[in-house]
Amino acid sequence: MRARVALVVVAVLASVACVSSREDRIERRAVKVLPAAAPLEPPAVRILFFGDFGAITRQQGAVARAILAENAAAPFDLAIHVGDNLYACGPDPRVRNAASCAFEADGNTVRPGQDIGADGRFARSFERRLEGLSRGGEPVPVYLAIGNHDVRVDGPCRRELRGPPATEQRVKACLEVQHQGPHWRMPGRHYVVERGPARLIVIDTLLLAGDYGGFRWEDELDFVRRASAGCGGERHCFVVGHYYADVAGDPRNRAAMVRQPEYVRRVRQLEDAMGDRISGWLAGHAHDLQHLRTARGHDEFIAASTSSTHPKPFAGPFAGGRSLYWSQRWGFGVLEVNAAGWEMRLVGRDRRSLYCCRAVGRGHCEPYACNPVTATPGPVRARRAPRA
Repeated sequence: MRARVALVVVAVLASVACVSSREDRIERRAVKVLPAAAPLEPPAVRILFFGDFGAITRQQGAVARAILAENAAAPFDLAIHVGDNLYACGPDPRVRNAASCAFEADGNTVRPGQDIGADGRFARSFERRLEGLSRGGEPVPVYLAIGNHDVRVDGPCRRELRGPPATEQRVKACLEVQHQGPHWRMPGRHYVVERGPARLIVIDTLLLAGDYGGFRWEDELDFVRRASAGCGGERHCFVVGHYYADVAGDPRNRAAMVRQPEYVRRVRQLEDAMGDRISGWLAGHAHDLQHLRTARGHDEFIAASTSSTHPKPFAGPFAGGRSLYWSQRWGFGVLEVNAAGWEMRLVGRDRRSLYCCRAVGRGHCEPYACNPVTATPGPVRARRAPRA
């Protein structure tokens, strides 16, 4: 029995990793950039944007220190984490009364008053690294989306509950929604966060790849239609979720998902529901930093190199979009929004701005020269720095 447990632990750790112990500094960026821009006029909402943070690694520690230093220099108003909150298999479905965790009839919010046992994974894998992330003496609220590892029940994630896999997936999703902590807020599988001119529409994008756990894509789509009403003008709205519309990077892995006919169909439906009212799409999963423009014209950002980076070649994008920036550096995103526009900075673990873009009004987020920036002829450029 002990031997079997040891093998399971090794397998789970291996599934998190494929993780390089060094920082891969390959970058590709669009050549055309605007001159350096002045800071956004206040008042601006300042949002930490990161994902795939929930694994205890050297990389997680380095990125967490950079996040805390960035917050100390200019505190965040809130943070958004785009899934894979607890590697490699999500919350523990064996804690006391876990199997009884239940959603309300809406399949989104959790039934109150459930006496669920404590699960140390939340603190160990996620919350402990963010201790000290505060503003005015109060914890910065961290709003989370569900990622594929949060509800995983295949591969190294041995099933713990009797019944079909969908039952355990639903319980794991429920456990994440019902958990509350100083740096863990998940009011439902999908929900809206309003702060000043910014509206964050957090959704369960796992449903792009297919229905699971008894959750239905049609319900998610209906929520986006309702939540995006009123977006536009001085209200800048962002769809937030783990999966993306398009992606660049590893052609052996990432390309397959975004090219599946049903995935393509559901992305098209989501972008139709969003329309031109949505300013951007914030995603994770790819274990890198990216800015893409989808084939339908939406700005999409990925900030998923916080706890593991999977070394891979560059290719794509694979669904007809355009890559404006791609990097395997360790880092996170900083989104700032005011009534007149918004900007995104992708920031390295040394707090240097790796990539910057700004949107004025309802326009696209256009790259501008944050320091340092260089370019070579051609649509993209590649640079490899010495190993760290």
